Amino acid sequence: MQIGPYRVLRVLARGGMGEVCLASLERAGGFRKLVALKRALPEFAADPAFSAMFQREARLAAALNHRNIVQVFDFEHHADEAWIAMEYVRGVDLKAVLDAERLPLGLAITIGLACARGLDYVHRAVDPQGQPLALVHQDVSPANVLLSYEGDIKLSDFGVAWQGDAAQRGMQGKLGYMSPEAVQGARLDARADQFALGVVLYEMLSGARAFWAEDGAEAIMSRVRSATPLRPLSEAAPALSFELRAVIERAMSADPAARFADVAALARALDDAAGDVDRSPRLGAWLAARFPEADAMDDAPVEVTVAAVDPIAAAEETAPPIRAIVAEPSIPALTDAKPRRSGLVWLLMLAGVGVAAFALWPQAAVAPLLSDAAPDARVVDARVMDARVVDAQLRDAQI
Repeated sequence: MQIGPYRVLRVLARGGMGEVCLASLERAGGFRKLVALKRALPEFAADPAFSAMFQREARLAAALNHRNIVQVFDFEHHADEAWIAMEYVRGVDLKAVLDAERLPLGLAITIGLACARGLDYVHRAVDPQGQPLALVHQDVSPANVLLSYEGDIKLSDFGVAWQGDAAQRGMQGKLGYMSPEAVQGARLDARADQFALGVVLYEMLSGARAFWAEDGAEAIMSRVRSATPLRPLSEAAPALSFELRAVIERAMSADPAARFADVAALARALDDAAGDVDRSPRLGAWLAARFPEADAMDDAPVEVTVAAVDPIAAAEETAPPIRAIVAEPSIPALTDAKPRRSGLVWLLMLAGVGVAAFALWPQAAVAPLLSDAAPDARVVDARVMDARVVDAQLRDAQI
């Protein structure tokens, strides 16, 4: 199958409104470039509102160029055809790692610093005229941190990224990684991403979830609003130094003004607090030893069947504490498949098609969650409009 100049090699995942494919750009002389191709289904590509959001995502992502951010190479939209060609990353996402392994402290620090550098770049990004874009990622979470077998660390999924005032857009992101101000529907700025990164650091260093538990959406939202984790970090990670705890707890402050001035300041504090922590483990080698790479070209396509849902309903990914995860129920329920933890990076990073209720993409939904049954379609996002809606979805998932 040919999509624009790209030859589709296989479908990585399918959702209700599109699919993500492994594709190849081929030219004379043996030139060949693998890309991850996100494609809207024709009936949605032809919709003006959907098209506008899809184009916006491509435009924002293409403006970013940093070693710790997934790159967008190409975009096309005409008639009933719309696609975005993105960097193809071979590896696993951080969520897959945390589901199965406790990260060495040095690697956790390395990953946290890389994420902070990528976010700092996003927050400082300017338009061609040199004016600040004032971007907020809004979905910083383990599922959107990609780790490659080459040792690269990349932030993905800018489908719900926004500029400036997001107060009127409803809450977006995963409930367990939202900031208190996001849950309250307040104006967001870069400090919301800093809070989310603090939660990711908490979970990497403790091996436990910070806010998520099986006690309903309202209880989760209450903890997030007050920035009160299920357990203080001193209990969740008693071996962690006071200095490292202090950095993470400050990033997770309920009051944005109490956090670091920016993620660059957070990165400096984290680096200093880590001190002489052994950072020698090489990420690529460590991953390869625990998540053997499969031959992507031989993998069978992953198909995801999504049940019909209210497009503005959303919920948090459903998971027990990180180290105990085996498989996460879907919201809404999806067809199950045996989890695979090796091979392709679920670049489904890639998925967050715009910010509206239309979007339903594998590995980066802007509306309903996809199942974690298959890592190629790893659960990513949700938009929480009302705790009662979330509770209903959690019940439907039979948690």
